[in-house]
Amino acid sequence: MTTTLSPHLLRRALLLLASLGLLAAAPACGGDDKKDPTTCTAGTAGCECAAGGECGTGLVCGADNMCSAPACTAGTTGCECTASGTCSDASDECGSDNMCGPKTTCTGELGCACDGTTCDEGLTCNGGLCTQANALFVTLSGGDARACDLRIKTTGRKVKDVSFPAGFRGKMRTRDLDTAIAVIRTTDTAMDGVAVGLVFDGDDAVADGEATLESATCYDRLGAATTAVSATLD
Repeated sequence: MTTTLSPHLLRRALLLLASLGLLAAAPACGGDDKKDPTTCTAGTAGCECAAGGECGTGLVCGADNMCSAPACTAGTTGCECTASGTCSDASDECGSDNMCGPKTTCTGELGCACDGTTCDEGLTCNGGLCTQANALFVTLSGGDARACDLRIKTTGRKVKDVSFPAGFRGKMRTRDLDTAIAVIRTTDTAMDGVAVGLVFDGDDAVADGEATLESATCYDRLGAATTAVSATLD
């Protein structure tokens, strides 16, 4: 059985993504929404988060360390599915409860297991994995990581896109030939297997030495750095 990520890891994941400049700051409780700090009970709406980043039922701890009700847009993660039963994020699926949540399995997509011996259009099945000539994969193994901060350096072509198989989610930022990727596990289980697919400009195969994994800093379920994780790029 899998469980949702702990508040500690969620905060770490948000920090990783924010460090790439890819997340907008969470709406702050200001003006009439922010209560007098001298009479505020930590963990309640409009007040500071309680110890450990905890808030009362139905509330979330924002980037400003304040508890507030989350805004929910149909089709987004953790919210109801759209009227057509779909989700806006390709890595989500509409569950039996009509709520959008991260996929836990996938077949046929880039970085996912082949559907038998076939893959989605434009992809080929190679060793049981759906791939394409201009793609490389970051594979994680060992340890008990729930989030990783990756740095990729290329010598020629740029990374034009990234994909995350079911069970993983993240963001990318590319500057010239350097690419930063923050990836998190969507369930409270250790990272294992292909976590990121890198798609390069052009259609030619990626040559040996054209891209290197400069660093991989990973964090456990409590948000503490761990060195037990092995990360490879191939």
